[in-house]
Amino acid sequence: MNLAQYKKSITSQDGEDGILEYLINNFQINRSLVEIGSHNGVWLSNTFNLWKNHLFNGLLIEYNLESFQELKNNFKYLKNLKFVNSKVMPNGEFSIDNICYQNDFTNRPGVLSIDASMLFCEKPFSYDYHIFKNMINLKPQIILVNHSYNIPPHLDYHEPEDDSFHLLGASVKSLQKMAKKKNYKLIFCTSVNSIYVDNSLSKNFPDLEAIDLFNYHNKENLSENEFYFISNSHHRCAYYTKNVSFYKKTMAKILRVQHNYFNFGCEKVKVGGFPKTKKKIVYILRPVPKFYKEHMKKFNFYPI
Repeated sequence: MNLAQYKKSITSQDGEDGILEYLINNFQINRSLVEIGSHNGVWLSNTFNLWKNHLFNGLLIEYNLESFQELKNNFKYLKNLKFVNSKVMPNGEFSIDNICYQNDFTNRPGVLSIDASMLFCEKPFSYDYHIFKNMINLKPQIILVNHSYNIPPHLDYHEPEDDSFHLLGASVKSLQKMAKKKNYKLIFCTSVNSIYVDNSLSKNFPDLEAIDLFNYHNKENLSENEFYFISNSHHRCAYYTKNVSFYKKTMAKILRVQHNYFNFGCEKVKVGGFPKTKKKIVYILRPVPKFYKEHMKKFNFYPI
């Protein structure tokens, strides 16, 4: 079964709306949902089509106060929605199990969408993997979870569970390995989300690995001996896996410096009507903390 044919975006980023619509139209899915990271209800939403057009009951959770107020003001007239202004953490008071319990949302949801990541900011964080892993009482039929599009699908990596520092997110392979232990099957990957179904639905889909489902941009060149590059406007990092040659390590360092400089370290201004690069530091790029580099090495990721 090729689910890619059903991809369609109403508000979702990469066709998730169409995949979910196919699932709810062809299987018996409970008409309720939970969304972690709802933003304003529309922007890159995986659930808007379900609660607005298919009348799912929804618990929409958003931590950013400005986005939350916009969400609530725009859709408070809908009686099928509850709005929660809260962060979501892997454990404790802010766990998804406890938030659902506190808001009397304890029936089994048909859909859960997890996007508790913000990697392009001064203090990056990504809790998606550990929120999924630590769920106990909440047992959705379908789960969408944000994965790192910067980590190739053959590599196993996830962030530490604490909130000390995050940068890379979780790989599709890492999420799939953990999901199998919780009896969820990976059925599809978009560029930014993995889609899983529980045992009641899994028999309808083939057994495939993340590498077969994730449309990675350079899949034909996947190797255990390669370097990869991650950067944002606050931190810089290149990493390699296993036995990479001295030449490739050197090239990774050069590319990292060039990328940081031309994307974040200078700005273009017009001089005599023509754009010209002005050598001015726009952002101060911070090095990746030593303890985080040690965490990366546990997965055979060696930062440069």
